Amino acid sequence: MVLATKGEVSSKAKAPTRSNTERIAFPLLYLLAFIAIVSVIVRIYLRHDSFGIWDFPFIFDFANEFIKTGVLYSQDPSLYKPSVPVGYPHPPLSPSLLVFVIKLGFSREVIFNFLSFAHAACFLGAVFCCWLGAFARHSLAFLFAVFFVVAMMVPTMENNLMLLLLEPCLLLIVCLSLACLSRGRDFLAGSCIGFGAMLKIYPGVFLCYFLLTRRWKSVWGAVCASFVCLLFSIFVMGVKENVTYFLVALPQQLKELPYLFFYENTSLPSYALYFDLLSPESAKRAGTIIFLSLLFLSLYPSSVRPLVTKKKNMVAAIDYAVIVALLVLCMPNSWWNYQIHLLVPAVVVAIFLAKQDRVEWGLLSLFTYSIISLSITVVMSIDNDIQYFIDMDSSVRMMYIVLRGLPNVILFGLPFFIRWQIFLGKQYNY
Repeated sequence: MVLATKGEVSSKAKAPTRSNTERIAFPLLYLLAFIAIVSVIVRIYLRHDSFGIWDFPFIFDFANEFIKTGVLYSQDPSLYKPSVPVGYPHPPLSPSLLVFVIKLGFSREVIFNFLSFAHAACFLGAVFCCWLGAFARHSLAFLFAVFFVVAMMVPTMENNLMLLLLEPCLLLIVCLSLACLSRGRDFLAGSCIGFGAMLKIYPGVFLCYFLLTRRWKSVWGAVCASFVCLLFSIFVMGVKENVTYFLVALPQQLKELPYLFFYENTSLPSYALYFDLLSPESAKRAGTIIFLSLLFLSLYPSSVRPLVTKKKNMVAAIDYAVIVALLVLCMPNSWWNYQIHLLVPAVVVAIFLAKQDRVEWGLLSLFTYSIISLSITVVMSIDNDIQYFIDMDSSVRMMYIVLRGLPNVILFGLPFFIRWQIFLGKQYNY
């Protein structure tokens, strides 16, 4: 039996002692959090008329087209390339659900209003699940630490409200999986991931985590949930559409190359294109190598000592934070809307820092900078159209692109560093 080392065992929580500087810093942080959340509420109220104007109409049209013609996926692989957004590129489960709802008689307006509400509910639900999964303590310090993070991350939700895509739903699914896993509900945790992978394929990466940490019930749950979702999509759309997706559309998506669309792509491979360092093919290969290498290093501590992730501590939450941030960092085309997933590492790191008896000023400084920078750059992208960035001076635009992508790196690096520090024996409260 594999046992955790002394460094893997959480020390008992002590009554925190605060210096005079800390007594001033924390109330100021709480005040900033309050101001930020109020300003965000006002902002969303003033901009509600811009929600759902981008992608929802196209997806709704795909569903209506299937109802009329019985065809959703084309046999032409070129239609699934990101530079030619003609064919529907994702698994058939989400259009199956939309087709099912339309056939029940719900109008476009009703579906739109429901999705707008659901996006906000998923965002808040994800925060609550992270709170549970990271075993946050019920105190004002933890409440306001998370409150501040949520206030800074809300612009990413606003961005997704403009798109009305699946990312907030997938965010909630991943966080539900974390909450279940941290409380020993391994089968349910895997089922969440299986359902998420049938909406978009990238949550399937968590299967690697389940396998390496010997969580066989989670693997079985993922398989069962995926099979049930497949049966539902076959029931709604038929066998042919599902076969076409898995044999034509999915292989093409796996060959997807990073490409630039002005300032929207914040993935690591895209920066090789921004700085004209590599061709798209080379950037794809380099990104894959970096992703697999970092994934191995991220999962290694928990694969060596899997039992520590099954105790009532936040190690599993840190693992989830690392994996989610790595996906956002290394996907070939990580668009604006994917940055909402950075809520997971942001909340988990905030809870971890709040648990420590002494303030980790270095980690706290990097963390605070990352979420504030992310919030500002996301707001800039929402408030300005593409022409604004085209007309921008090239050096200023490049600085914006770097500032937009840097939080991806930091919010991956922080939980990655913390997890390895725990693995190597550093004493933390977790």
